[in-house]
Amino acid sequence: MSEDSFADPPPNVTSTNVTNAELPSCQNPADSTLENNIKVTAYSIILLVSLIGNALIILVFFKHKPLQRSINYFVVNMAFSDLLSPLTIMPLKIAEILFQVGSGTFLVHTPLALGNALCKLTYFLADVSVFVSIQSLLLISLDRLIAVVFPLKTKLISSKMRWAGIVCTWIVAMSVHAPYFFSMGLISEENKRYSVCTHLWPIEKLKAYVSSLFISFVLVPFCILLAIYSTIAVTLHRRHDERQTMSSNCRGSAHVKTRSVIGLSLAILAASILCLGPSFVLMIAKIFVWDWAPPTALYCSLPKIEFFVLFMWNSWPAFNPCTCFVFSKKYRHALCNSLKSLFTRRRSGSVATSTKMTSVRWTAKKSSSARFSMMVVERNRPGENE
Repeated sequence: MSEDSFADPPPNVTSTNVTNAELPSCQNPADSTLENNIKVTAYSIILLVSLIGNALIILVFFKHKPLQRSINYFVVNMAFSDLLSPLTIMPLKIAEILFQVGSGTFLVHTPLALGNALCKLTYFLADVSVFVSIQSLLLISLDRLIAVVFPLKTKLISSKMRWAGIVCTWIVAMSVHAPYFFSMGLISEENKRYSVCTHLWPIEKLKAYVSSLFISFVLVPFCILLAIYSTIAVTLHRRHDERQTMSSNCRGSAHVKTRSVIGLSLAILAASILCLGPSFVLMIAKIFVWDWAPPTALYCSLPKIEFFVLFMWNSWPAFNPCTCFVFSKKYRHALCNSLKSLFTRRRSGSVATSTKMTSVRWTAKKSSSARFSMMVVERNRPGENE
């Protein structure tokens, strides 16, 4: 479900029943320099936050063993997948804004084979990243469901099973997006300066493919997540009376950890709804309400709506690491410890270097003093100067 899913297909790949005569004429002036600078700055910020934030998530996970448990396996899986977005689609979006060209634009003077390979690979990796993250959200919710509803069976979920689930998320995401290598390609613009990376399938086939992906991997998972977290909420509410009868110590030791982990999973889910919600609503409108033909009243304003939707979609990789560090004390403490150990090593290394240099200087000074003393003694020996 690439970026073309939000925009109307190009004229040369539309079906014969789509005509431009019924479309209103829209005057879309080019964005001002200030607007372009704001857009580039916004994309640059989320690119840097995505790269640095997800790299820190991976770092603290592998350096601190207390984090290598429970939902953190799936959180680090999301971090790995989220690294693909700033390395693929975000630089392309920044270039599009800087050069003021259309979506999915590639330079024509790029060799055709290389251009087609970049076209296919860029959108393939970007959409695989999103779908791996969505499946990771499902695995997080299932992990919490078992921990809350079936607490005696949590030991059955071993680290091997979690890693197997992580591998399955990548296999499924790559499999459903494998058609990108056959359906996507470059189409030359009229001025021959640029070419557009888009789907080359007939419009009806493309609509069926995008609709099936959206329903299977966005709409259905959203309903499953809603059902799972509703079950968790009902279970916790039923156990509320039991928690009140326990002592404060037992109550804290039994539920504080579970509550914090559920809070982190809910925060990650809320961030995903915030970022993917606008695209969720737009795709529902396109598929089920507009039948892929937006109303004429929204036709002229649709490009700005699509830009906002795509920006929120692409900003999801930047929200996930921020959510972890804000809502999880363990991640914050692990990050602080990692930074402290890094600075301590550097400081100890610099101290050792300065100590070594000082000892070398003292040795040199001592040896020169010894040589000077020997020269004075030799000069003052009796009989040598007579």
